[in-house]
Parts: sequence; structure tokens; C-alpha cells
Amino acid sequence: HSSQNTRTAFYTRLETIKSIALLAVSFLLFAFTAFARSDPVFDISGDIVQEGVSYHILPVHRGRGGGFTLANTGDKQSGPLDVIQQHVRAFDSLPLAFSPLIQRRGEVHISNDLNIKVSAKTSSEQSRVWKVAKQSNGLWFVTTCGVEGNLGFETITSWFKIEKYGSDYKLAFCPEVVDAPVICKDLGIYVDEEGKRHLALGDEIPPLTVMFKRAETSSKYLETVV
Repeated sequence: HSSQNTRTAFYTRLETIKSIALLAVSFLLFAFTAFARSDPVFDISGDIVQEGVSYHILPVHRGRGGGFTLANTGDKQSGPLDVIQQHVRAFDSLPLAFSPLIQRRGEVHISNDLNIKVSAKTSSEQSRVWKVAKQSNGLWFVTTCGVEGNLGFETITSWFKIEKYGSDYKLAFCPEVVDAPVICKDLGIYVDEEGKRHLALGDEIPPLTVMFKRAETSSKYLETVV
């Protein structure tokens, strides 16, 4: 009986592995097809946004704040840092880089899953990759401590998209990296009681219209940013 149980467990595990592999292959085929149909993202100079190159994400409309930085907020003394929009565009923002799931000539395309990370060094040793984290008030804030790559359920909160929004762009969270129900919402700005402008998603948060400006250097923030 012990030998039979061992064989049964082995074949059950083998079938599970085969199912996972088939699911991964099916998703990649779908993703490659979708990528082939999607348009590239362009920066404000008219150049295609490139994988691994540093950019500032800025609001299209003046008076809607500036670029993004990182900050401890609330009572937190450790853990992930919140992605915060600066109040005015005149302030320097942290440069960001994109890592698309599907890579093609180093280009970033709309509607494709990608990781976003701070490309400059910070004082923190934690991951600088963006992820979404649920808050007690029903909102989802964008924070650090995400995972780059590693396709799977455990990393689903680290995948974002750049979507076309009229003649401009918006950021969205609607991962298709796994076949599982997830929230699909645009990223916008939530202002807390202290006036901090969180990059967040929620039912009543309108999308932030953004543009991409290539950063002059990715080493501008070598000092403490928190």
C-alpha cells in the first residue's frame, strides 16, 4: 500500500506540474500575440520608451503635482516605502525604469505587463520595485518591496501597465500574468489628511494622465531620499 500511495502521489504531482507548465505556455503565447498588436510608448521627445532606461513620470497637466519620490508615511518606521507624488513639478523626482514581461528590441509597449522600479540608489536596502498594497480604508497604495520578474501568483502585485488615455498615457494595475481574478483599476492620486499625495487606486480615484521624460542621469539620487 505504501508503494502504491507513493506512486499515486508522484503522478498527482506530475500532473500538477504539467498543468502549471501548460498554463504558463498558454499565457506566454497570449502575451506574445497581444504584444505584437500593441503600440510602443513614446516619451515627450517623440522617442520610444526603452526598457532599463531611466525616466521621470510626470503629470501632463500643470497644477496636478510633480514626479514621484519615496516616503515613510503614517506611523510606519520600517517596511515598504510609499510612492508619493511631489506637490510641484519644479522639484526633482526619482528616475524610474521599466522591465516588460515580454521583451522586444528593448521597447516598452502599451497594455503589456511590466515592472516599474526606482533606478537610482536610495538609502534603503529594500527592493525598489513598485507593488500595490491594500490599505485599511479600502484603497490600494503603490509601495516599494515588489519583485522584479518571477512570473507567478506570489508576484502578481508587482505588475503594472501603461495604457493609452486619449492622446496621452495613464498607469494601470490589471495584471494578466496569471489566470486569476484580480482588481483592474487606473492609478491616480489620493491626498491623505497630512496632505501627502499617494499614488493609489480605488473606486473614486480618477486616473492620472502622465508623460515620460528621459532622465539625464540615473545617479542623481545617491543620497538619502527618505
